[in-house]
Amino acid sequence: MVLNECEDPGPAVNRIFANLKADAETHGATTLCVSVGAVTIENPAGGVELSELFRLAEGALASVRGTGGNLCARRTMRGATARQAATA
Repeated sequence: MVLNECEDPGPAVNRIFANLKADAETHGATTLCVSVGAVTIENPAGGVELSELFRLAEGALASVRGTGGNLCARRTMRGATARQAATA
């Protein structure tokens, strides 16, 4: 999921967690828990190297996977990394 111009993914991620819980309660189902790896880009105008973006997201996700769910880990793609893609 891409959140354009979003400095803090926390509120959006919390809405996902709340909606999954509410949906399960409404339908009498088991609550689905998810883990999220979020990446914010410090300088998106400088370009973004997608392989680095996904590497950071996977690392963030790996740090919370297996902890019971409904956790979000966040990483930041720094300006230098983002700028490298524009010159490559």
